[in-house]
Amino acid sequence: MTLSFGVNPAIPMPGDPFGGWEHLDWSDPAVIWPNADGYRTPDFDPSTGWGGVAVMPGAASDVTLRVHRALDDIDLSFGHALGYSGYSLGETDFCLLELPVLNSTHFDVGLSGATGSEDSVIEVVTSTYLANDPTGNYGVFQMAASEMLELHEVDLTAGFLRVRLENLSPGADLGFSIHASGVGAMGRVDAIPDGAAWVNLPGADEWITCEIPSTGNYCIAVWKTEAGSLAEVADYRLDFSTITDAPPSAAVNRTRLV
Repeated sequence: MTLSFGVNPAIPMPGDPFGGWEHLDWSDPAVIWPNADGYRTPDFDPSTGWGGVAVMPGAASDVTLRVHRALDDIDLSFGHALGYSGYSLGETDFCLLELPVLNSTHFDVGLSGATGSEDSVIEVVTSTYLANDPTGNYGVFQMAASEMLELHEVDLTAGFLRVRLENLSPGADLGFSIHASGVGAMGRVDAIPDGAAWVNLPGADEWITCEIPSTGNYCIAVWKTEAGSLAEVADYRLDFSTITDAPPSAAVNRTRLV
């Protein structure tokens, strides 16, 4: 099945990832991989920006998402994964694709079953460029019902950064993360250190305070965290500020307890 931008279909729960393995020829186990339902992305522009694939399982279900290079080979297709995401029941999984690094127009997506029987919803997105060293408020941005992932491309200078995800929709549970360039492909878990936040309640803001490790291109992913938010229209803003850990200019000569 070939996916499309802007069309987020419901897809069935995949079968047992290890079903039928007892019938395989194990003389060459290097070509044996978990069973997966296969999908192909629409064509990306490989010259610039980021792409992403996200899947939202049902509230009592869990799936594993893998992204692969598109290969027309019966043995090698859906083998080695470029990116992987496997969060828990009812939580969004996504993989990011740094398109200039990967230099490919399309990719294969493998979805493996883990728990439950509910349908999932799958989405393919591309990034929009936000700013070079953004400061202040950006937005309002909106994720429609059945949408679960938005990508904002930014160029950042090395140093400390604070970003607030201002949630403007009381019924939506949102999270966000910052991902560095140069890797090619990555999963939701592969944010920079301290660069992800998603644990607050629906309608609440999220904050990231982190150190940008090096000057360069980054992707800020904003997502609906769980199945109960998928049907919500989610409005949000991003608020950026820089911070410093520099010591005070005047030396402290003496301290005492009082």
